[in-house]
Amino acid sequence: MQFVWLFLSNAELTPMPTIYRITTDEDDEEEKASLPTGAAGAVIMDGEQGGQFVSCHLALRKAGEWIPIRHPIEDSDLEANGETFSGAKQKGILWQKEPFLCLHCGEHFYQPQIQAHVPFRFLIPPIVGLVVIIVFRLILNTTWSYTLLTGFFSVIVSIALMELMARIVAKAKLSDEERQLTLTKCDKCGAHQLKSIESVCGKTIRLRTGKNARVSRAGIS
Repeated sequence: MQFVWLFLSNAELTPMPTIYRITTDEDDEEEKASLPTGAAGAVIMDGEQGGQFVSCHLALRKAGEWIPIRHPIEDSDLEANGETFSGAKQKGILWQKEPFLCLHCGEHFYQPQIQAHVPFRFLIPPIVGLVVIIVFRLILNTTWSYTLLTGFFSVIVSIALMELMARIVAKAKLSDEERQLTLTKCDKCGAHQLKSIESVCGKTIRLRTGKNARVSRAGIS
């Protein structure tokens, strides 16, 4: 995953997503790239002009259509569609879309992944950490430094396990149509030779067509 989503009640704080620039041999270097779908604004720092911008972003899935939730105005976009972060997750209509590159034709597309609803996410990990501290300190009589370190890691592990379980449950509830959305194949040529944009950033890719595609970090939104 490119970044971890953090939740606070019905709101959600998100780090500034990276904006990537994809350029090919055929691009006009003087033609300014447009903002990616998931960005309401951007700070571009690479000093280049051409190519195409892409970035990881959230989107609602309603009536078979994608509705981008742009950074940094996610709350406003959700409110405009009658939703909140927690409400959209509970309904199973909030997705994260990660940009991929087709290594055959050079087309980029977004691979959607359902955002899982994790109930009691703020309650269970601290309880697990507290129980671990009590057991290690009072029963096993370990040192405070070792006890606190173990308690901290137990909280991290419990958060990761809750996220994993929630994703498994969320995927199990997907309809057949929604399952098709998560299949990674190129929307243009149907090829399965795909790489996430993040994994090929900073590289020049030789496409099966003989052309070159270059991926670089352009800025943040």
